[in-house]
Amino acid sequence: MDVDEGPSTDEDTAEEPAVPKFGGALPNFFDGYTFAIDDEHSDAEQLSRYIKAYGGLTLQLSEVEEDSEVDYVVGGAGAGAVGGARRVSAGWVARCHRARALLPPD
Repeated sequence: MDVDEGPSTDEDTAEEPAVPKFGGALPNFFDGYTFAIDDEHSDAEQLSRYIKAYGGLTLQLSEVEEDSEVDYVVGGAGAGAVGGARRVSAGWVARCHRARALLPPD
């Protein structure tokens, strides 16, 4: 026995809004690199999210010990603060984010 569902309404036939699709996973251009971020930098949390999103590891500059292996220091007192690390600016991290690639440091 067929049941008449009644007339269709706009609600029944309305399409759901399209969900934007992204091109898959983010590139891991920071993979294998450790970043020490100056705790007092105003954008420290956002910088940490960018770095982690692209595969990097982050530490707060205050957590870094003498034997820590750090590749980049973002902000802070400079490369001398962490032996062997290269000092970069927050702007460099942002430019890498926009380019979706590891760019030459400042």
